[in-house]
Amino acid sequence: MLAYLNGQWTDYSDAAVPVWDYGFAMGVAITEQLRTFNGELFCSGWHVDRLLNGLDIMGVSIHQSRSQLLDLLDEVVSKNWSDVRSGGDMGVGICVTPGPLPKFAPSALTVSQEPTVLAYGYWLDFSDLADTYDKGMSLTVVETQEIPNACVPRQLKCRSRMHYYLAERQASKRHPGSRALLLDAEGNIAEATTATVAIVEQGRVVVPPAAMILPGTALRYLLELCGSEGIEVAREKISPSRLKAADEVFWLSTPVAIVPVTKIDSQPIDNGRPGSMFKRLIEAWSRNVNTDIAGQTSQ
Repeated sequence: MLAYLNGQWTDYSDAAVPVWDYGFAMGVAITEQLRTFNGELFCSGWHVDRLLNGLDIMGVSIHQSRSQLLDLLDEVVSKNWSDVRSGGDMGVGICVTPGPLPKFAPSALTVSQEPTVLAYGYWLDFSDLADTYDKGMSLTVVETQEIPNACVPRQLKCRSRMHYYLAERQASKRHPGSRALLLDAEGNIAEATTATVAIVEQGRVVVPPAAMILPGTALRYLLELCGSEGIEVAREKISPSRLKAADEVFWLSTPVAIVPVTKIDSQPIDNGRPGSMFKRLIEAWSRNVNTDIAGQTSQ
């Protein structure tokens, strides 16, 4: 596939930043991960708005306007769509760093002071999701905590994710095959490493308060979907005990949309099978994007 790097299109394998770039030297980068449904980008405007808000928080300015960023993401798809496998879909990433950290660059080299802008596409690999929509996934509550909002604002989708890496190692060690779920400093459910978690109680969907979590695109879409389906939504703190006692638990992430969670810390949620609310929501989501989301995993 072709990737965009600082105004140039290049082979995906050649799209690299130097070791003196802030993104490499200090892990200072913000990112958005999008996907297509039938070749059409999903909620790209929401992703670009969150990226621009993140740049504002960082104090970084890029040359591209909102409309130009949207065009760039569409171009990533159009340049690479012919290579997507039959029946598949693409993931599209965009990453921005403040650019070079001059003191790390070779003294004889004059480096640009412009931010680094990278956009790229890749095939969505559903092989590890086989049966997940039918049987559900497993989460493990880990010791690693979510970074406090005072350190990294919740609105910032950043690439500095050492705590996520450590959390996933803890989950895998304790319950192989599970994914990590982090708590905040007060002991309430924060986020999974690549997803938002929601629960169902007595017919209503409950998600953590907005101030506690990243404003996720999949979550935003779920909330709108619940509105159109006449499903009540509440934003409340969720303790681990409340999580485990829920009727249903969802994992929400752009690449997979919505996935049922059927085990927490190896203990089943309700009867250990995906519930009726999940089935209702995944069917509505699939209708709206004209794609059998669960069915893609078996293609």
